[in-house]
Amino acid sequence: MGCQNLYLRQLNICNQLEKLGYSLPERKNILSQMLVVAHAPSCPLGVQQSSFYSFRSAYDGKGETGWGILPEYIRKRKREERIRFAADQNGDVKRAAQNRYLEMKPSYLEKKRLFVIKQKHPWMNDDDGPFMTNPDEHGDITYGNPNQTQDGKCMMFFSRNLMINGVKNALDNNDKFTPLPPLEELIKVRDANMDAQERHNFNAKLSSVYKNLCDNGKKLIAEVVNDYKSGGRQ
Repeated sequence: MGCQNLYLRQLNICNQLEKLGYSLPERKNILSQMLVVAHAPSCPLGVQQSSFYSFRSAYDGKGETGWGILPEYIRKRKREERIRFAADQNGDVKRAAQNRYLEMKPSYLEKKRLFVIKQKHPWMNDDDGPFMTNPDEHGDITYGNPNQTQDGKCMMFFSRNLMINGVKNALDNNDKFTPLPPLEELIKVRDANMDAQERHNFNAKLSSVYKNLCDNGKKLIAEVVNDYKSGGRQ
């Protein structure tokens, strides 16, 4: 589920647990076992007591609460990309050199628990100038859309594994308390029908991808902060 619904439900659960007399440590334990996989979230990020992981496209301009200064940076770069496209179309070499396309690598922002990707959409010209063909990613674009990129397929795969491993963890809690594993473990394949060595090798690759996503996230945040400190003049 996306948008703000899951966040609001969690707040309601917190209130109900408190009314039922659960102590703060008990409430934290219960909520830590609540795995939330949110798509296109419109709520504060990184403040939930549950295991709340989000997936979002950088071009999704709706409901940017909890993104910090990242949304303004994305809007600025999107405007710059529009100018660059027009300059390329018009053969304006000087203006093209002054503006960049937004070449953003898929990233994981650890403090926000947010996977962010850029779904590629072509720019087109009309009488009013260039426009993006599929701008409303919040309502119209899904990971199964024909415009889906390899980044989008990767996010779909991670989301699927998160849900599968979350359910398996819940089933393991029938007899004893089994805490949810960290994210790097939740995205791995647990298929018992898969050859053990093949599964090990595949999960090693997933760990490498996860590390790259985290590294990309740190670089993205550094880029955004530097741009903010310079007054957005980079």
